[in-house]
Amino acid sequence: MNAYPLHALGMSAFLFAASAVPSQAALLVYEGFNYTTGSTLNTITPNASTVGLNKTTAYAGNGVANYTVQSGLAFGPLTTSGGSISATGPTAVGAAKLSLNSYVGTLWSSYLVNFSSFSSVDRGDGALSRVSNDTSNNGERFNSYADSRTPSGSPTSNLGISYNAASNITVGSTGLELNTTYILISRFTNVGSSIPAGTGTGTLYALTLSQFNSFLSAGGTESYLDSATIGTGASNVTGRVSNTNNNNTPTTYWFQSTNYAQFVNVNDSVTFDELRYGSTLTDVVPVPEPQTLGLAALGMAVAFLSLRKNRVPTRAAV
Repeated sequence: MNAYPLHALGMSAFLFAASAVPSQAALLVYEGFNYTTGSTLNTITPNASTVGLNKTTAYAGNGVANYTVQSGLAFGPLTTSGGSISATGPTAVGAAKLSLNSYVGTLWSSYLVNFSSFSSVDRGDGALSRVSNDTSNNGERFNSYADSRTPSGSPTSNLGISYNAASNITVGSTGLELNTTYILISRFTNVGSSIPAGTGTGTLYALTLSQFNSFLSAGGTESYLDSATIGTGASNVTGRVSNTNNNNTPTTYWFQSTNYAQFVNVNDSVTFDELRYGSTLTDVVPVPEPQTLGLAALGMAVAFLSLRKNRVPTRAAV
């Protein structure tokens, strides 16, 4: 007879829950900045908690030391870990070398962003994520702007996106509020294939936490992001803007090991966190499944009760 039936049941439920966690086989890149708080980014080499980054090449870029590691941004049900990086004032480019096979297809990305202040300069400042051929802006592409003034010369800090070059930016009709955390989700088509002008489109979506929760409740679909009305309500998206490659020479826009994933800030006060690239929308907006959490909680509770039970002294047999 099993002397520990409750314990066995609890462990079984817990192990089943752990095995039920969906794997993200198509998650290409992840950086949650799980490093020592207060460290400057130039002293950091991506660690084992990252995915798709070269773990022997330190962060680099113009003004990379202007980023410091801070506590992480929370965003409701979104899976998060570790810290974040923050910059105030001068130019800060944080470039991490990729380590993955050449990717072909539609590329999704996401990151969290929170501004504590925008610079007072009308034009030329801003903040974004991008991919480039090196630690500078050579071959920059897949630009997702949280503040689009850097290349556009626009006097407003609206969202923006550029598929192939900063000079090809499309500026959105809305911007982000201060002291509010947003998730910026981007989709880039035809990555890794030779394409002419008019082929290859980037779309950027910005959501608050309440909007993200509505998106999840509606199934977390691409069609929801494309059809939701732009606005500030829970059922809206804060912003949506699209842009198409304008390079008349057929060109392949790569996402591969020779490239660098970058966060860029010019004179804003901003915090970046939870950078992801993946082959599906689901990969870049991971949330624990409720039934999995419930099973894990049940397993832990039953195991705890069984341990307490087994510690209660019993009367000796007579």
